[in-house]
Amino acid sequence: MTPVVTVASAAAILAPAIAASCTEGAMPTLDSTPPLVLIASDQEWSGRSLETIIGPRGYAVVRAHTGQQVLETVRTTHVDLLILDTRLPDVDGILLCRRLREQRIVPATTPIILTTSVQATRASSIAAFAAGAWDYCPHPVDGDLLLSKMDNFVRAKRAADRAQDESLLDESTGLYNFRGMARRARETGAEALRVRGAMACVALAPVMDDAVDIGESIETVAKGVGEHLGMALARTARASDVIGHLGRGEFAVIAPATSPEGAERLMERLQRALESTMVPVGSAPRAFRVRGSFFAVPDYSESSIHVLEMLERASSSLHSQHGIADYASAHYAPAPRA
Repeated sequence: MTPVVTVASAAAILAPAIAASCTEGAMPTLDSTPPLVLIASDQEWSGRSLETIIGPRGYAVVRAHTGQQVLETVRTTHVDLLILDTRLPDVDGILLCRRLREQRIVPATTPIILTTSVQATRASSIAAFAAGAWDYCPHPVDGDLLLSKMDNFVRAKRAADRAQDESLLDESTGLYNFRGMARRARETGAEALRVRGAMACVALAPVMDDAVDIGESIETVAKGVGEHLGMALARTARASDVIGHLGRGEFAVIAPATSPEGAERLMERLQRALESTMVPVGSAPRAFRVRGSFFAVPDYSESSIHVLEMLERASSSLHSQHGIADYASAHYAPAPRA
């Protein structure tokens, strides 16, 4: 069986598509990167047929022949659209589609098209769409119709990607992302400067070294853990706290009007709340140890350190302690004098 194409050959995959996108009739792209399509079918004729239809339109193609190869590819490659046959040798395509959606391995904004070599019934069509497919196509496919749908699907997907990039919120947790934290840092810093108030930043991260099963990636595990712990953190933190998800399960809290002593108490309270949260990982739910660190000043108006730098120092301390102890030591910085 032909092995799935790996990320190492991405340049070879994209080069023909870049050239094709410059030809007449090519799909008008919104950026310079050709859309990457994963075609999953163990029938060589079917996969080749689809590739000859979409390749000249400017799409790059990566192939998979089993459901396991699909999972391996989407965990390491950013694809714009998936075309899955319903009869893969190791898994039903509809069940695979459902798993990709329910486990959030493939986000809802990434189109999945299911194809079938048998007659599509009303029941199978309903099952396909209920599993998260954007379309359900019997073979032989109508090439022109398929291309029109794919063009629309990819435009919608990339528009959603751009909107997420410009958003202030993390998609998986609903907490602030880097951009959102930067904006709120400016706002909270300005207020603390005005009232000469205390300011603290807390960084938290679960210890996930032993949470990755064979066949899973740390990115997939961290996404699920971060989602559940993020909800717990939002319930536990104070209304005045600014909470962000910085990726890989790491969280940051900007705590205005919080003294160094209060920051340590806040960190410990949040650690206890997160450590008591059961997270579904693998075959059974489990809890995680949580490392914590903080950086605080008693009077922000007398500090030469910006809130974002405080946040960076708390996060850096968190990472420097990883592998040395389960919990990072508490950090307090007195306000530098001019």
